[in-house]
Order: sequence, then C-alpha cells, then structure tokens
Amino acid sequence: MKVLIVDDEKTLVNMIKEILSHDKIDCDAAYDGQEAINYATTGQYDLIVLDVMMPKRDGLEVLKEIRKNKGSRLDKGILSKHFQQDLI
Repeated sequence: MKVLIVDDEKTLVNMIKEILSHDKIDCDAAYDGQEAINYATTGQYDLIVLDVMMPKRDGLEVLKEIRKNKGSRLDKGILSKHFQQDLI
C-alpha cells in the first residue's frame, strides 16, 4: 500500500509516517497544497490523507484538482481540519 500524507505541520507528518512504516506501508509526504498536487498527479496512491488548511492551496482545492486530473481513479481520501479555540 502507498499513502500520500499532506499537512503543513512537518512533525505531525513525520509521526504518521513513522506509525505507518511499522506496518510496512510506503509513505510520501507533501507540506503544502501545490506540492500535494504534484505528488498526487504523478504518483500512484492507494490513500491520500489531506489537511484542509494549508499554504499555497487548501485541501479542498487540492482534492478538486486531483479529481480533475485523475478522474475516478482516486478512490480513497481523508480530509482533516485542525480546530483552534480562542483563549480568553
């Protein structure tokens, strides 16, 4: 299985890669939306884990671009969004 992990938080990406590597899952990482599009449109991935809020292009834009370029070949993806609370 090959997974693309996309998030601008490099520490989080590295932790996910480490966890998945224990199960012999091959992972690539992208740290912004444009890099994600480059990887996704040139590589073959079984799963894409995609953050919503990222620099250059947000996750929803990335997903639309990938679907436009890859069509129905993208079967599985996970979108995540980090929530922040305002501290008073």
